[in-house]
Amino acid sequence: MFCRKIITEGKINQDPILEWEFLTFLTHIQHTYYYLGKYLLENKLTKDTKLINLLKESQDYFSLLEKSYLKKDLNFIHQINKKKTKYQFGKCLELIEKSKTKQAVVASYIRELFRLIQIGSSPILTEILNKNS
Repeated sequence: MFCRKIITEGKINQDPILEWEFLTFLTHIQHTYYYLGKYLLENKLTKDTKLINLLKESQDYFSLLEKSYLKKDLNFIHQINKKKTKYQFGKCLELIEKSKTKQAVVASYIRELFRLIQIGSSPILTEILNKNS
């Protein structure tokens, strides 16, 4: 709420609508991490190396979003988009399809994280393109 207040009061130099949209995506990402953690705690899943590795890769993927925002660099957004198919339609779907257990639910949450991170880059892309035009 503090971030939203700063945005609406115009205390930042960026486009407030794009900042608001980006903050909304960050909130969705945070909620997905929260519900993933809650699910894991409630269901006491056995350790699954593939899921752990995929979750670590989601952190690297998120760091591309962070860098694209902080540095206003299109190259990081291009990297996000290049990896979209690998994660959303590759690794995550493979785990979901192969699993008939609660691991499929975890893989679904992780897939959603990748999706939200990828679409969360759109306001940054717009901001960079607006600045360069």
